[in-house]
Amino acid sequence: MDILFVTNVDSYFLSKISLAQAFQQAGHRIIVLCKHTRYQDQIRQHGFEFIHFPFSRRSLNPFRLLYEAFSVSRIYRRVSPDVVILITPRIGLVGSFAHVFYSRTRVFQIITGLGFLFTSSRVSFLSRMVLVYYKFLSRFRRLFFIFQNHDDADLFFRYQICSEATGITVKGSGVDLKKFAYSDPVCYQHQVIFLLASRLLYDKGVMEYIQAAKLLYPEVGNKAKFLIAGSVDHENPMRIPEQELIDSLIPGYIEWIGYQNDMVRLLQSVHVVVLPSYREGLPRILAEAAAVGRPVITCNSVGCRECVMDGYNGFLVEVKDIQGLSEAMKKFISDPSLIATMGYHSRLFAEKEHDMHRNNQQMVDFVNQICSSTCL
Repeated sequence: MDILFVTNVDSYFLSKISLAQAFQQAGHRIIVLCKHTRYQDQIRQHGFEFIHFPFSRRSLNPFRLLYEAFSVSRIYRRVSPDVVILITPRIGLVGSFAHVFYSRTRVFQIITGLGFLFTSSRVSFLSRMVLVYYKFLSRFRRLFFIFQNHDDADLFFRYQICSEATGITVKGSGVDLKKFAYSDPVCYQHQVIFLLASRLLYDKGVMEYIQAAKLLYPEVGNKAKFLIAGSVDHENPMRIPEQELIDSLIPGYIEWIGYQNDMVRLLQSVHVVVLPSYREGLPRILAEAAAVGRPVITCNSVGCRECVMDGYNGFLVEVKDIQGLSEAMKKFISDPSLIATMGYHSRLFAEKEHDMHRNNQQMVDFVNQICSSTCL
């Protein structure tokens, strides 16, 4: 079969490249449609074909969305793929609407999270409109969904957008457990190092992390350090202004180390990984942290709670609960032996839930099953 992957930008496709390779190894031809920045050659080196289209990352202007949908439908017609796989929430809107104008393909959307529309109460009306849109569209075109957490799946089932026959839940694309190998935590007797690694957005809980660390400062001092890794996403409406972040730091205690390429090395150098996010699909950083053998602290929120068994490989706190977050972090400072115990449990959890090869195969099997049992 010819499979067309559609996403917003080539850099993001790299996070799904193992899934594309799984389809390729099953004998399928892979075409990638996204905006070219600087990774086109790297994608081609894997034997994938590449089509550039200048998708907007954030615009919800209806005229822009319609323009992109019509343009993508023409690409569907020209390429004639057997399967289209849509990645990211905005691309899901565009690519599924393009399906209205070209029906001779099967369209799958990977729900990697439902985006900032579902984390901001100010735009709850738009959130409902997105669900109504999918429900309406599903009456005219059969869409298939791959969810990364059970909460998002339940939401789509409740709105009767899909059923168990047209949607499955797979806990993300998984992690390469050989690359992200277990490692004993570095010495933690004198200082416990916490890490938050994400895009610098308000809804990732970055400011709550900083405020929770500041609550602990008078008591723990140099017994702890809090690192922030990541870059400002200037196109995201939930972005944290760089100066606001800088003004919040405490030298030697709360530090911003910027974007990091070598995540294995970074994770091996810290003791606990924290992500107080309001909502996720399934946060890759927590899966990677678990694989390396690091305990995690995250929110009891959609997507995040899929990565932690509270009290086993880390702790769950409520969204925006700064006091609860500081207390969870303090437990590792007060009893550093938890780092090794819960870190080992994290590795066992990752082997069960986050194996890249097993998770990718589940998605390949689902697509093959649908294609062998449905007619265009």
